[in-house]
Amino acid sequence: MRHFRQSIDPSRPAASSRQPGIAGRWRDANGSILELEIAGSSLNGLYHVDFENSGELDAYELTGTACGDFLAFTVDLSPHGVLAAFVGQAFPAGMPPEGLHLVWLLTEKADGPDQAGAILSGEADFRRTDDQ
Repeated sequence: MRHFRQSIDPSRPAASSRQPGIAGRWRDANGSILELEIAGSSLNGLYHVDFENSGELDAYELTGTACGDFLAFTVDLSPHGVLAAFVGQAFPAGMPPEGLHLVWLLTEKADGPDQAGAILSGEADFRRTDDQ
């Protein structure tokens, strides 16, 4: 497996400190909601998701970092025996594709030393929402 530093182009410019409006309320196509607050580079908030397909959204705390239009955060889903990490980029209004575009990793307890089946991954696209 390749180390992540081998994927980084050293000539790439540093991330901007400009925040493109990541703070706020965001919804994905499955109805999950992100509520994000930013103070400096600290990212905090809530992830509302229907984890048990009950029709009700439960709220879970999230914490992470925002740097320019990049964001990374973790969500404590330990009541369900899993943890999740999200990383991605925000695209501001008027700049297609508008929204938060994230990749997630979810880990659960492995039955043995082979972790491959215990780590799931996927993508999530969130759009700004004004509903409360």
